[in-house]
Amino acid sequence: MKRIVLSSLAVFLAISFSFCQTSIIPSVINSTGGTFNDPNSYYRIDWSVGEMTLVNILQSGDGLFVTTNGVLQSFTNVVSNVNNTSSFGPGEVKVFPNPTSKYIDIGFYPQQQGRVWFRLYDALGRKVYDKNFLIYGLDRIERIDVNKFPAGVYMLHVQLDPIMGLHIKKAAFRIVKTIK
Repeated sequence: MKRIVLSSLAVFLAISFSFCQTSIIPSVINSTGGTFNDPNSYYRIDWSVGEMTLVNILQSGDGLFVTTNGVLQSFTNVVSNVNNTSSFGPGEVKVFPNPTSKYIDIGFYPQQQGRVWFRLYDALGRKVYDKNFLIYGLDRIERIDVNKFPAGVYMLHVQLDPIMGLHIKKAAFRIVKTIK
């Protein structure tokens, strides 16, 4: 009888404690690190000591979900409603430096997911640069090396085709390429 009671008590305790694990919330304690966010700059730098250096990105087949490992995750600190018009709002696309002799950086800060196209045309209308990629509503800065292009005026066309049926957004920027 004593063996049955002890066995029953052991099973009861094992079951009780196994359900307790479901209430634990995953968390990370980061020993040190920080953030540098200069309001006069387009860049934000986060760092961590003791974080894994492995970078692994997993993406679903339809491109809607992205999973990465590590403590520091991409995010936007601009929380607002989605701009559902056919043109980009103030601050959604920034092109700098302009004029330039070496490169241009395109700061892209949308609140939408979708496919983005960057196309650069010379003064005769020839396409000299073409790149497209998926964006997930997070900030991104793309650099285009214009060092190999001759001096002159170029047109940068930016287009966002949203995933969720919102308006296609388009913009054009005049880029002045100077001599080194």
